[in-house]
Amino acid sequence: MKKLPHTIEAMESLFVNAKRRSMVFLLVGVLWFACCAYIYATTSNEHLKTSLTVFFWITVCIWVIAAVFQLFVIAKTSIELDKISDERIGNFTTEEVRAMFKEVLDNTVLKENPTVYINSLNIYNAFAMNTLFNFYKPINAIYMTRLCFDVLNREEILAILYHEMAHFNKYMYMESKTMSLGLLFFLILPFSFTVLVPGVFLKVIFVILMIFLVGYVWKKIRAVHEFEGHALEYLCDSKASERVGALPMINALIVLSRENVTLDLESNKDRIKKKVISTKPRVLVDWSHFDNHIVNGKIEHEEYDQLILTLEKTQNPRLIEDSEIDEDGSSHPSLTNRVLFLHRNFSSKRV
Repeated sequence: MKKLPHTIEAMESLFVNAKRRSMVFLLVGVLWFACCAYIYATTSNEHLKTSLTVFFWITVCIWVIAAVFQLFVIAKTSIELDKISDERIGNFTTEEVRAMFKEVLDNTVLKENPTVYINSLNIYNAFAMNTLFNFYKPINAIYMTRLCFDVLNREEILAILYHEMAHFNKYMYMESKTMSLGLLFFLILPFSFTVLVPGVFLKVIFVILMIFLVGYVWKKIRAVHEFEGHALEYLCDSKASERVGALPMINALIVLSRENVTLDLESNKDRIKKKVISTKPRVLVDWSHFDNHIVNGKIEHEEYDQLILTLEKTQNPRLIEDSEIDEDGSSHPSLTNRVLFLHRNFSSKRV
């Protein structure tokens, strides 16, 4: 793996280049769909017309099933913050929670004002959705699970919200904004032309060649390079840190990582771990080395320098045992790397 860029500027450059390729690939998908539509409208080959129709609906059905399932789960487990009648959400009154969201939205809304939802899924998490189909409110929204309000303080909640608003406003790729519809058309529609090839053997050869061709075009235009998904998270962490300081962002990440590990261990001790990028042995950092001013599993200002010193002198460190969040995945960098990234970019500022 290439060496991780350490600066916000390098990550911003990585994001800009990746977003450009993402938009180019979306354009290729649209042009390909338009080409298929033109062929459908002009061809006299009824078999080809039927094949194009069948593969079009296969694509639409796959997309709809995936989207509807995702939105169904979200809708069944979420309620708009403005419609919540409970007096409290976790450790805060509902009015305090509304005030926190209002503060973040007032400071960050650019073109769109997202709907805010509180989610009841049994996980400590927050996420943003901002698609091109945002006439439907749940896909133009910011979500935070109720459990977050049980373990985070006000500054940490603000940090998470600023992070998600950075996603909502800017740091997303077009695949997310289109819910991968263009990608599915690009991957599936080419196989509708199999009907033009005579004989089973030649059809098989055609399909194999088409798989290689689609893969080649994907790799040339939109193969996701290393750190592209990571860049989104680093940049959103940075935007949050500019608002509330790096330490609340760091503590929010640490707390949510640790609490999710506890949930995972309680619910499924034999769970299958997700695939991670790096398989190098990780060295667990002993919290007692730095969590000694106030022993609470968080980092106070008085403990911060010792935390960073411990991480930097440890070969391939990790902060949370058994945490998938503290592993470098395809879309998210490890918790440890996120902490070190914030330190390297905000150590000279208010931590």
